This record gives sequence, structure tokens and C-alpha cells, in this order.
Amino acid sequence: IRNEVEHYKGDYQRLRTMGEEVTQGHTDAQHMFLQQRLQALDTGWNELGQMWENRHQLLSRAYGFQIFLRDTKQVEGVLSNQEYVLTHTSMPSSLQAAEAAIKKHEDFMTTMEANGEKIKGLVDSGRKLILEDSLHSDKIQEKVNSIDSRHRKNQEAAQDLLARLRDNRVLQHFLQDCQELTLWINEKMLSAQDMSYDEARNLHTKWQKHQAFMAELASNKGWLEKIQKEGEQLVSEKPELEPVVRAKLDELQKLWQELESSTQSKARCLFDANRAELFTQSCSALEAWLSGLQAQLLSDDYGKDLTSVNILLKKQQVSE
Repeated sequence: IRNEVEHYKGDYQRLRTMGEEVTQGHTDAQHMFLQQRLQALDTGWNELGQMWENRHQLLSRAYGFQIFLRDTKQVEGVLSNQEYVLTHTSMPSSLQAAEAAIKKHEDFMTTMEANGEKIKGLVDSGRKLILEDSLHSDKIQEKVNSIDSRHRKNQEAAQDLLARLRDNRVLQHFLQDCQELTLWINEKMLSAQDMSYDEARNLHTKWQKHQAFMAELASNKGWLEKIQKEGEQLVSEKPELEPVVRAKLDELQKLWQELESSTQSKARCLFDANRAELFTQSCSALEAWLSGLQAQLLSDDYGKDLTSVNILLKKQQVSE
């Protein structure tokens, strides 16, 4: 339409110039009527220009509004995806998975930051559009408020989730330490509860090995104490983790007490068995000596000469 108006602009100007020349200096009715026609032409032409300008402004505002709605739809999709991720991220149950989850979330937050520039740009353009477009201002304001609010909430939720993921990593590190000690205790428990020595020989060797085992147990008690200290610190810093941490500490303490009890019980049994074995060996040696001595005393050999008699006499003296 604008091109068409511009096309006829030259005709209008020529016609107006010609009319002014024709009517100039004439006051008769015919020329006065022509003058009125020229004034009406001016009015019509100006109204046409104003109508075009009004129409152009309306269409421009409508176009700007539709562009805003299009961009709003894209941004709302981004926000919805962010909200889904933020509400569906669970806490991993292993240290390795916890560390991977933090890395993934940090990458997610980097993407959020990049999208944040686009969202901020849309909010700013929306606020500017409100000042220019009174027809759609209420709808635009509603969208701007919604997007700005959701964006801020997502930013806060992302920071909160990052903090919880980091807390979970600390917890999983603690739980992994507990699991490693638990496995070690269970392994040592098998040895502490092994009573197969009842029918075994070399009890003294087994007793020495068990003493070494008890020394190993004592040297590793610091492992338990270290975990207990870390657990207490974790509870102090993160009270919300207390139920899980306390349960693990109690479980470890119970296992350790069972291990110590089994170890001490085996030590007593080995000591008693070793002492009984030594007594048996002593009795056997004494019986062998008595048998030999009795055989010597009951011997019919009294010697055949001075030398052999002296030898027998010395043996007799030694036996005394």
C-alpha cells in the first residue's frame, strides 16, 4: 500500500499545483468551488497518510507482539526443561556416581548461564514493548513476570541442588570409608572365628600367629577412630545427615566389638590349648624318662670288669 501511495504522490502534487495556479486570483463561484475541491483533496490525502501511519503502527506492534510470543514460547520450553532436570535429579548412592553427578550438574549450570542471557534479553525487550504497545501490554507483562520469576527460581534451585550434590559426595565418601572398614572387619572376623586348631598340631605356632593378628587389630583401631571422628564432624556440619551417619557409626562400633571379642576368645582358647599341649608333652617326656630309668635299675648288667663297673656306677650316680 505504501508503494501505491508513493506512486500517486506525484500525481497529487501536480494536480494540486495546477489547481493553485488555476484558482489563484479568482473569487467567482466556479473557482471557489474548485478551491474547495483542492482543500478536500488535501484533507483526503493527509487522512490517507495518517491512516497508513496508524495502520503501520498497529501492524508493527502486532508483529512485535507475535515475535515476542514466538521467543517466549522458546524460552518457556527452555525453562520447562530446566525445571524437569532440577526436580528429577536424584542423589547417587556411590562416591563415583556422586562425583559424576556434580560434574554433570556443573555443565548443566553452564548451559543455564548461557540461556540466561537469552532470557534476560527477552525480559528486557518485553518491558520495552510494554511501553510501546498499550494494546497487548497486559499480556506481555504477564509473560514477562512469569518468565522472570521462573528463571530466578531455577537459578536458586540449581544452586540448592549443587549444594545438596556436594553434601551427598561428602556423605558417599564417608559411607565408602565405612564400607571398606566393614569389609576388612568381616574378613578378619573369619580368621578370628576359625577354631580349626582344636585338632591341629603346632599350637605354639598358631598362638604366635594369633598374637601377630591381635597386634594388627590394635594397629588398625586408629582406622575406626578416624572414621568416627569424621562422622562426628559431618554430623556437626550437616545435621540433616545425622540419622545415616549415626547408624553407620553404630554398626561399625558393633562389628569392631564383635571382632575384638572373637579375637580375645580365640586367644584364651589358644592359650589354654597350648598350655595343655605343653603339659601333655612334659608328661610324656617324664614318663619316657621314668621308663628308661626303671629299665636301667632293673638291668642284670653289673659289669664284667673294673671299667664297665665304673661306667655303670657313673650312670647310677647321674640318675640320682
